[in-house]
Amino acid sequence: MARHLSDLHAKVDEVAERAGVSAYDRLDLRDRVLPGLGLSVSRAARELRIARQTLHRILAGTIGVTPEMAARLSRLSGTTPMFWLNLQQQHDLWRAEKDLSDELSLIPAHSLPTTIRAEIGLHGE
Repeated sequence: MARHLSDLHAKVDEVAERAGVSAYDRLDLRDRVLPGLGLSVSRAARELRIARQTLHRILAGTIGVTPEMAARLSRLSGTTPMFWLNLQQQHDLWRAEKDLSDELSLIPAHSLPTTIRAEIGLHGE
């Protein structure tokens, strides 16, 4: 079973990479949260008071999770809005770094002194 799940996750990574999307934020909602709540996509959309197609678009990664949607999803799932916004932000950053990889490699990297890093709250990052 563990080997099968490992193969499945590798396949998801491969498909997501070809499609240019980070799959895990969408998988959390589609494959963990909705089933954990015993909800189909259609029922979840009704309970969220949104169009079913809107939820399908979020799951497909064609639209992002807005603060409004994060508030709805948190209410539905008993999580926090920040959970959903953080997933979206991680996805957006992943996408930006992927899209800008060639250009980013041309930007020189500087390091802030440790004291300044601590002052602005960058501990261990």
